[in-house]
Amino acid sequence: MRNLLFITMLLCSGCQPEAPPSTDVLTNLPMDAERALDVEILYSDSAQLMVRVRGPVVINYTERNNERQEFPEGVRVDFFDAGGNVKSVLTAKMGTRYDGRGIVVLEDSVVWKSVDEQMLETSELIWNEEQEKIYNNKFLVATTSRDTIFGKGFTANQDFTDISIIGTDGKLKVKSLE
Repeated sequence: MRNLLFITMLLCSGCQPEAPPSTDVLTNLPMDAERALDVEILYSDSAQLMVRVRGPVVINYTERNNERQEFPEGVRVDFFDAGGNVKSVLTAKMGTRYDGRGIVVLEDSVVWKSVDEQMLETSELIWNEEQEKIYNNKFLVATTSRDTIFGKGFTANQDFTDISIIGTDGKLKVKSLE
């Protein structure tokens, strides 16, 4: 019994408490960066909710002349109507907002969907906040409940109610002229 106690003490003397798993929350960031988890940003106009931006990780870079917020693990943007209902959703695997320039760039699997079954899919989307304009010059697919249009770029107002597709190709159902 005495030997068993000694062997147990010997084995446990080299044990150290297990370190918690690394979350990489504070590591590998430059000095001018802050990281936040499970972020929700709300934009309103005259106390009316207009846009909600959510992301699992946001890195805020405070570097002078290059201030920006990055969403490296994806971003979801909900657009609301006057009644407070979600009217469309925009998602991407990566997003960056450049503060000084008022430009937002969404990249990788960018998808915009409206509640009335309209959808736009592309690899990149650029939003100029000052001009209230969204655009790109990349391949895209726009679909409605009836039509599918392929394009090589687009411009739209920031709530997607007026979209112009460049270099279009696709099939459209047209009402009879009779």
